[in-house]
Amino acid sequence: MSSPRAPSTADLAADAAETIRQLNHHTLHPDALTGPAELDRAVAELATMAWQLPQLLRQLDRWLQTQQHTGRIRTDDPTDPAAAVAHAAGHLAHAGHLAHELGRSLDDAHQHLAHLGVAARPTDATDDAAHPGPVTDRAATLATSGHVHGHQRAGSLTAGGQISMSLDTDPTVHRS
Repeated sequence: MSSPRAPSTADLAADAAETIRQLNHHTLHPDALTGPAELDRAVAELATMAWQLPQLLRQLDRWLQTQQHTGRIRTDDPTDPAAAVAHAAGHLAHAGHLAHELGRSLDDAHQHLAHLGVAARPTDATDDAAHPGPVTDRAATLATSGHVHGHQRAGSLTAGGQISMSLDTDPTVHRS
């Protein structure tokens, strides 16, 4: 019995690109998200992805540099590949800086989204889709979600105060 072939680096990169393509299509629909908490989680996950890109790009650059220095890279013409490698390395480094900025911006958005929740709608039948708008009843409950000090948190905000709970399944496990 043979073991399945592990995916290649290029296969994994293609999977990541396909996932983003699917997210693009999925979020075209108005019901793509269940509420602010799901949006917050999605943005937090995208921030995590962006924060991981600079390391990946450095590792790809390191591989390229090693291959070039050991003479395993050539061009499709008789010129020295060093210039092409140097240009590619510069672009990979620039992409790493941009990914870092992307991660920072997504994390900033996530920090704001963590304060949002779905406002409870009154059960009064007269307040239906014909009267959309914010709920002004001070007794209404607001479901909240977000990350506090690296831990997923959720709760509800009522006129009587906030009720908070942890969504971490194991408080000793930290996601990175």
